[in-house]
Amino acid sequence: MSSNLRKRVDGQRVAELTRRLIERESENPPGNEAGVGDVVASFCERLGLEVTRQPVAGDRFNVIARLPGRNRNHSFAYNGHLDVVPAGPAELWTTPAFMPDIRDGRLYGRGACDMKGSVAAFLHVLECLVDQDEPPAVDIVFTAVIDEEKSNKGIKALLDSGFHADWCVVGEPTGMDIAIGHRGVIAFELVMDGVACHAAQSQHGANALYHAVEAVQAIRDLDRRWQQQRSNDVLGQSRLQVTGCQSGVKVNVIPARASLQIDGRLACGETEAQVRDALEAELSRLQAAGSIGGWQLNQTTFCPSGLTPADAAISRHCASAVERVRGVTPRRYAFEATCEAAFLMEAGIKTLIIGPGSIAQAHQADEFVALDQLEMAALSYAQIIDSLDEVILSHA
Repeated sequence: MSSNLRKRVDGQRVAELTRRLIERESENPPGNEAGVGDVVASFCERLGLEVTRQPVAGDRFNVIARLPGRNRNHSFAYNGHLDVVPAGPAELWTTPAFMPDIRDGRLYGRGACDMKGSVAAFLHVLECLVDQDEPPAVDIVFTAVIDEEKSNKGIKALLDSGFHADWCVVGEPTGMDIAIGHRGVIAFELVMDGVACHAAQSQHGANALYHAVEAVQAIRDLDRRWQQQRSNDVLGQSRLQVTGCQSGVKVNVIPARASLQIDGRLACGETEAQVRDALEAELSRLQAAGSIGGWQLNQTTFCPSGLTPADAAISRHCASAVERVRGVTPRRYAFEATCEAAFLMEAGIKTLIIGPGSIAQAHQADEFVALDQLEMAALSYAQIIDSLDEVILSHA
């Protein structure tokens, strides 16, 4: 990184920007990102960037900001999300979730690591780049999207609009290691039908909860087969697991309905149709055998799996850039959770996941990010951008 750019990166400035973003509460649900979106868009507009507020749903919008580079034929994108999960009960927080607090070298608040700290780090890099005498090697595009924590409306709207970049970093928390991919996720609600009656006359009813038990066992057996048959050397195993059950209205009533929650983790590029077909085949088999009655399988979410090879030019480049900042070689691994990187990969964008903080802190009370990680993130993002000529030359 050029010495001038390194000197401009200021860890205290990143912490200040993170605080400002946390203070603009953006819980999802219900999905009230407009306030923090306005803060981000206004910041980019003041820098003189080319800024678009892309409408998505109601008053909710994505922010897309572009800093032109010397080579307009290539572009590097940063992607982050503006929403945070609900803070939960206030009594679980040492300090209020949306009143950021710094103590013991950490910044606390909802979204600190997931992922307003990362967004703030990149915003700071943008303001450092604007102050340089020379533009960056390629176009730098900042994309901040809504609805990552629920149904991915923002990233889908971004890609449906024709957005493209050569390379992208998604700023989810990796401790500034390099996550080269993640498993996909799919979720269903399975509704089992029965016939209600008085528990004293159970011969006249059909217990939907018993039907659910049969379905649980079948899904468990399917999961075991998947663990043996469906695995990826980097992403791990594909899994299908029942994670919730609701049934019953009163202790002496045979339940007419039972609802199961099913979570799937997809390591082998499984499509929505493939997973649904596998589940429906098991349920149809049970129904034909008379073990269950009627059922409805309702899909509630889907995000594909994705993987950028560890030896891809951008993977090597980002690992080298982060190593120059950290002084140690970052590990290249599969991200433990699912994020929106795979949507970008599906669109042909070579994408990695690199951000400050730990995924273990995400969605928890007293969520925090270490201050030194915020500074490291800004320095690393700046280093990645400052040496992008190396990647361009490798593609020449």
